[in-house]
Amino acid sequence: MPALDGVKPAPESGDARLEVKLGDEVIISEKVHFYPRDPGRIWFAANPIGGAACGPVLRGWIRSAPDGREYRGTPSVGYAWTQRLSRNTGLALVWVRRSPGEAAWLAVFSLGLAAAGAFAAGRGWFSRAAARRGWRHRWFLGTSAILTLGFAWVVTLGSFRLNEREIFGNFYDYQAASFLQGRLDVPEEAIGGEAFEAKGKLYGYFGPTPALLRLPFVATGLAFGNLSRAAMLLYFGITLAGAYLLLREARRFTGDDEDDPVPPRAATVILLTAAGWGSTVLFLASRGLIFHEAILGGIAFATASCFCSVRHLRLPESRWWIGALVAGVLSIHTRPTTGLFALTLLGCVAVLLSVLRSTGKRGVFAFYAGTVLVLFATGAADLAFRQPITPGSDDAYTTWLTPLNPFLTLRSALDSNAYRPWSLGVDDASWMTRAWFGHPLACMVGGSLLASTMLLGVA
Repeated sequence: MPALDGVKPAPESGDARLEVKLGDEVIISEKVHFYPRDPGRIWFAANPIGGAACGPVLRGWIRSAPDGREYRGTPSVGYAWTQRLSRNTGLALVWVRRSPGEAAWLAVFSLGLAAAGAFAAGRGWFSRAAARRGWRHRWFLGTSAILTLGFAWVVTLGSFRLNEREIFGNFYDYQAASFLQGRLDVPEEAIGGEAFEAKGKLYGYFGPTPALLRLPFVATGLAFGNLSRAAMLLYFGITLAGAYLLLREARRFTGDDEDDPVPPRAATVILLTAAGWGSTVLFLASRGLIFHEAILGGIAFATASCFCSVRHLRLPESRWWIGALVAGVLSIHTRPTTGLFALTLLGCVAVLLSVLRSTGKRGVFAFYAGTVLVLFATGAADLAFRQPITPGSDDAYTTWLTPLNPFLTLRSALDSNAYRPWSLGVDDASWMTRAWFGHPLACMVGGSLLASTMLLGVA
């Protein structure tokens, strides 16, 4: 509230009087002080903090007493456009002097865009033929534009301001800064009470992929802590593009041999709307928090990995499996569950191609029937070999069969109190035994990656 007096153009002063009236009754009339504040962190008639105690905007209004002008939004609402232009020009000059790294990054980025445009023009990407190819996919482009606009409206709380600091959205920026310094720990302001503490240092439990993508911005000091909303919008676009590419691959599997297939309009609109607005993806836009960014980033990379896997299934002689593996690893280091799905699909494709090449379709049927039998047998044997944590308890330790069965492995990771991995010391067993019984999920993921890579190499 003390910043309200600084909205209108006024000379600098150390204090001023704040008066609040409700009708004709004076509610507050006190002497207050000015405190410098970043204009981007000041709002009128808005709730930038979030939470369920109140809505995102004020249903009433705040007006200036002399002229009745309404204040809603940032402090710039109290100035004429000429004053705002003069002020922003001065701020830009100060920014160049104080942050030359950011200015240099902006210049390099602008030159890169110009070079990319020149390259695209030289390759004919702006030609009439390219325009006609783009026009053929107009239903995808139009639907994606509408869905992305709606997602941006939700994630920015209706302001469409992407360069904005969220209440818990700067962990990846601090993590990237730590990477640049050769460290993994982060300061307390990066994660607070969510941190794991070890030897006096604080660590986060989020995957490193989003932090790696922030390295160029953090290295130049650009938009530190303000990238969550923009990153989520980027991941949303990747998810829509991946869904459309998967739909095109599905068309090719049905016998469409066209080089640039165009799915039916209804299928395109329904699939994209279901993926963008009809799934949990839209709920993630409720706030640009790192929790939501991690999930959406994992979905985006997993979708890209699935497309590459399906593409490799259709073109076994190609190297699309490399893209599937890279995107799957990025996904598992963003959100493990989504990455696990993507890498599992890649493994299934590798097994399918290997069995098809060696034994044919009957071999594929026999292989998958055998897989179901193995899953059932390992699950039943695991029940027989379990040791209760305490006498008479239903809670038990994992067995040597746990890493061989993905369902048992997931249970050990998601319900570790009832199905607990062993905690073996260095003197109790060898490193391989400690890893097998103490970290079944890591063993299963590592073994799956190794087996998938070997099978794809054979295929």
